[in-house]
Amino acid sequence: EYIGLIADKSPGLRILEIGAGTGGTTYHVLERLRNPDGTSKARNYTFTDISTGFLAKAAERFSEDTAILEFSALNIEEDPLAQGFQTESFDLIVCANVLHATRSIQETLAHCRWLLKPEGKLVLSEVTIKRIFSGFIMGPLPGWWLGEDDGRKGGPLLNVEEWDLALKQADFSGVDLDVRGDCDTSLEPVSLL
Repeated sequence: EYIGLIADKSPGLRILEIGAGTGGTTYHVLERLRNPDGTSKARNYTFTDISTGFLAKAAERFSEDTAILEFSALNIEEDPLAQGFQTESFDLIVCANVLHATRSIQETLAHCRWLLKPEGKLVLSEVTIKRIFSGFIMGPLPGWWLGEDDGRKGGPLLNVEEWDLALKQADFSGVDLDVRGDCDTSLEPVSLL
């Protein structure tokens, strides 16, 4: 919904999704961007993942949006320019539970910054409340421990304050918005930043 509100205000956006995987987030974003006549509020939507195995399936799944969609491999831990991307070419970058799973948050955020236009927005959906069960579930996976050398002990997650600091250090404005679906009895661990 948030991305749709941005597109309502500024149609014709160039959007990059990093780590799109099976397209769970993509589906909802594309649906919200669709105009009543079937066209999109976005000019371009680039679906990326580190694994090329997701790209063909995504092209099939999102065939209704082929007019705006591009599919490309992208490892955000590596220099995006060396992977065929151009600096300052996107108005908006969408990342759903992906940036924390990198070795260096600062390097990853710097790569995102290179890809964004000067007034661009980085929209993150990230687990920001660290709960012990996350480590029990994800701990056996080697990717859970990528942030150890980056100072993220016990797992790769950052809380909102840590994201704010990391974003500021990477020349972003910080966390401008933190939206969670909290209720009285429990805190939702995922934030829209």
